[in-house]
Amino acid sequence: MVPTLHCGDFILTKVAATHRFYEVRDIVIIKRLGEAMMIKRIVCRNSDGSYKLAGDNVDSIPKVDIGNAQQQQIVAKALIKLTPTSLCFL
Repeated sequence: MVPTLHCGDFILTKVAATHRFYEVRDIVIIKRLGEAMMIKRIVCRNSDGSYKLAGDNVDSIPKVDIGNAQQQQIVAKALIKLTPTSLCFL
């Protein structure tokens, strides 16, 4: 997620609600079965209710490889970034 997030940054998150719909550009934490949690940005909402994801880093995994996240795979939304020298709303 560089340049938005860097190693050592902390993020304040809001735990996902099952009825919540996320918006394009939201940064979310997803958990897929058998995979580690990932922080990605929502780039669009598909007609089936799933979300297309991407990283902010140009060297990130391509969108086609990340694929879609279902509503139940989103565990939290990033709200605030804390760095050693600043506080930023996401």
